[in-house]
Amino acid sequence: MNIREHTVEYEGLTWPRIVHPIFRDLTLAKHWREHPYNQVKLKHDPGEYMMRAATALLSPPDLIVSPYTEEHFHDWCTEDFVCTWGSGACSKSNDFGLVAVLDWITDPLTTLTMMASTTIDMLLLRSFESCTRYFRILKKSKLIEIPGKESHVRTAICMDEDDVDGVVSLKAGIKGVAVRKGTMEDAKQNLAGSHTPYSRLCLDEASVMPDAAFEARHNLSIGCKNFKLVALCNPESFTDLCCRHSVPIDGWASVNPETSFEWRSRWGKVRRHDGLRSPGIKDPDKYPHLLKQAEIDRILTENGGNMDAPAFWSQIRGWPPPQGSEQTVLTTRLLDQWAMKSPILWGPNAPTTRIAGLDPAFTSGGDSAVLQPATVGFEAVTNRLVIAFEPEIVIPLRASEARPIVYQVVDFVLDWANDQQFDLTYLGVDESGTQRLGDMIEVENISRGGPSKSLCRVNFGASASTFPVSTRDLTESRKVYRNQVTELYYALREYGSFGQIRAMPETAADQCCRRRVLLKHPKALEEKVKMKARIKRSPDQADALVCAVAVAKWVLRLSPGATQTVMRGTASKAGGFSRELLAMYDLDRADRTYKNSMI
Repeated sequence: MNIREHTVEYEGLTWPRIVHPIFRDLTLAKHWREHPYNQVKLKHDPGEYMMRAATALLSPPDLIVSPYTEEHFHDWCTEDFVCTWGSGACSKSNDFGLVAVLDWITDPLTTLTMMASTTIDMLLLRSFESCTRYFRILKKSKLIEIPGKESHVRTAICMDEDDVDGVVSLKAGIKGVAVRKGTMEDAKQNLAGSHTPYSRLCLDEASVMPDAAFEARHNLSIGCKNFKLVALCNPESFTDLCCRHSVPIDGWASVNPETSFEWRSRWGKVRRHDGLRSPGIKDPDKYPHLLKQAEIDRILTENGGNMDAPAFWSQIRGWPPPQGSEQTVLTTRLLDQWAMKSPILWGPNAPTTRIAGLDPAFTSGGDSAVLQPATVGFEAVTNRLVIAFEPEIVIPLRASEARPIVYQVVDFVLDWANDQQFDLTYLGVDESGTQRLGDMIEVENISRGGPSKSLCRVNFGASASTFPVSTRDLTESRKVYRNQVTELYYALREYGSFGQIRAMPETAADQCCRRRVLLKHPKALEEKVKMKARIKRSPDQADALVCAVAVAKWVLRLSPGATQTVMRGTASKAGGFSRELLAMYDLDRADRTYKNSMI
């Protein structure tokens, strides 16, 4: 047999003649770093080989190749971690849906691709919609036979599916997953996959997804020959999930919205599409699917001509809104300036007090039940009395369990307190809902044989306390803040301004930077349910964190600014310290007293 009759030379490699040129290009695009394809120097960018295959299979209007499309194909084929920031209508969801299909049909039995969005409805509107649309078009191709089929029971494309007693398993394929609904554990479970040689995770709307979405890459990449993660977003804040994975290697100061369109983070590549540079502006007829000048003008008009409006930056510029474009409790700049997220180093043999805040899922429209531990003590370097937070704990809640959700929260908190030897006196509990969770925890604790303890009760909608604002402002909080939620968020800010906050968790920091201030006199924050509707998630982590702040301010009576350096002066006038703090830190009790004021 003459082997040459059955082979063909292409790109310096010998191929079986039966391999269609389209599959040769797809193979080079996907496997260019593997043997034997890495034995030759390719003439073109790997993304260009995939583009050749795409344009051979598709033609306008099904595929309109723009400069954005070429960049998306390049990023998929050459990077293993890509965060793509974009304005609206920059074709990122559409293009990555197509490349996911082309990548999968190259090796359908050894590739698992997760296409994730926040909800099933959004999944069917965004990147997974483009997967199914392009798959259906490609199945009709007369050039090559496209493998696979659409699953009959769920959002998936696969070769085969095992159905045992109505439960379908998918080892390889393209699977659509909703990750925002439920707890962090639910999100991790939804994103769990089989360990195929080629594993991909595409996160659409990545800015508003839970942290578990990015954490899933650790499990999905185990045992893989190649793993890719692509995150797509309209950035809303420098502290949102996608932006936290886009921090430039040289810091945010090294990039700016006018000249920065791609950079490297420690995870991989970041690409940004600025709507003001959209190809659809110059040639709207050639690129009808991209952002056009008329659409930019409309959005600008809807925002009163304000080019600093948050919606204009996120949806047009593809960049987080600048500081000051809307008034919020905190900003990323202040977090950095006051080192509120910096790690803590305690002083040698320094005594500490453990505190915690609890935000149940069933209060004020929350999504998750969150327990936020923290420690109060003297920092080594500054010798300040600080509040250092620990990683938040999302309490697993199961609606399927016989025990009501409220008692699942009670059980978890009491088990945690017992394990940590935590004094429940220093637990701040959000009781803004209809259920008196504090009473239930106290009663259940006594029924377990524990001592009688009185928790710190927080009612976000109730009037602010009579405690002073801080050591520099002795005004009673109720005269400055409309309600307790405003008082406590601003107390966090006040502590931060005095350098008294450390190790603030990322998610809570992000939520604090998005909580809007509605009124200046008296100060008032937007309601939790309205913030949830605006940013598509509930600020549960931040609420739990400020419940811990309530313990520091109301129970330990640590007035913002009352550190060792100011104790003998304004500290006594501002309220001083609790008896516990005085005893713990061996301070001069005679020099400071506390107003006998309660909430």
